Amino acid sequence: MDALATTTETKNIADFCADVVLRHRENWPPSEDALAQEFVEKFLPELPSSPKRITEIADRLGIKTSLRVLPDGMHGFNCSTEEETVILLSEQEAFPGSREHTFFHELREIMEYDFRDQGWATMRGSDAEKRAEQFATWMRMTLFAKDFGHLIEQAQGVKETWKRWLAFAGVVVLFLGVGLGYALLPYFEENFPRTR
Repeated sequence: MDALATTTETKNIADFCADVVLRHRENWPPSEDALAQEFVEKFLPELPSSPKRITEIADRLGIKTSLRVLPDGMHGFNCSTEEETVILLSEQEAFPGSREHTFFHELREIMEYDFRDQGWATMRGSDAEKRAEQFATWMRMTLFAKDFGHLIEQAQGVKETWKRWLAFAGVVVLFLGVGLGYALLPYFEENFPRTR
């Protein structure tokens, strides 16, 4: 059974945004890490690490995705009409993981359209790009943290004490390294653009 089929009844971005408004209206706007955590709980059992997986998740949300050659410096683009919502992603990945990051960034911008339609905007002016980047980073970190828990469980299963502590140390170093990489990805994309 596909893990995507086990999510709750919230079926699309508009439903999700309406639920967020109900839960957070007393303390608006919610933080990007809270949005990411709730989104992962509703829709994502794992990090979408391939274009095929991104497309499956987007299809489930009623969003079309397409890989295209985009101008240098542009990693993704989203567009909504009354008939459909589309996310275009660059065919060429600037860095490993940047396609997923861009997908989450564009997804956050689409969420904002729904928040605005419902009268609960969370972003203003130049704040929009910053918050979308934060959301994308938190999405990837939240999904990695789920995997991190599995790694800790495996380390606990090591029988010899010194090997178990070595395994724990390795997991912690991995977590810190990956987290730092996720946090710095937007900086690298801006300062070291992809080459053709």
